[in-house]
Amino acid sequence: MQIKIVVAQLSDIAELHRIEAAVYPSPLAESPEVLASRIQTAPDFCAVAMLDQKYIGYILAHPWLDNSSPGLGVIMASTPINADVVHLHDLAVLPQMQGKGVSRLLLTWLEDRVAESDFDIITLVAVNGADTFWTAMEFQDIGPATGYDKVARLMRRSLKI
Repeated sequence: MQIKIVVAQLSDIAELHRIEAAVYPSPLAESPEVLASRIQTAPDFCAVAMLDQKYIGYILAHPWLDNSSPGLGVIMASTPINADVVHLHDLAVLPQMQGKGVSRLLLTWLEDRVAESDFDIITLVAVNGADTFWTAMEFQDIGPATGYDKVARLMRRSLKI
C-alpha cells in the first residue's frame, strides 16, 4: 500500500467534500466553499492523501491567531497579518482507511511544512470526541473552543524541541 501525500488543489474540492460527508455528522460538515477558502488562503498547508489514484483523506490548515479558531463554516478571504500559529482546520480520512496510518502521514506532512515556515505551533479544535486522538498525537488541551458545541476542545502542539 503506497499512500502519497500531495499539495491540495481547488480542483480537489469535490473529492474533499465527499470525504468530509463520509466522516462528519451533518452539523459538522462544511460547504465546498469553506473547504476551498482554506486552500485559496493557505495552499502551502493543505494536502490530500491518495492511494492508487483515489482520494482517501485530506488536511487543511492555515496561519491564524493562537488561542482562537476562525470557527465552523466560515469562508476565509485571508489569514490574519499577525498570525502566530498554524491552525489545523480539518483532517479527515475515509472510514475504511482509518487506523492505517493515513492521519499520521498527513499530520507529519503538515508538521514538515510548519517547520519550514516561520511558525512552530499548531492549534486545532477537536470535535466529536476527537480530543482523545489528538492527545495521542501529542496535542495538549487548552480549553473549550468558542463557537462550537460544549465538548469541542481547543488544542495546541509546539514543534519546538
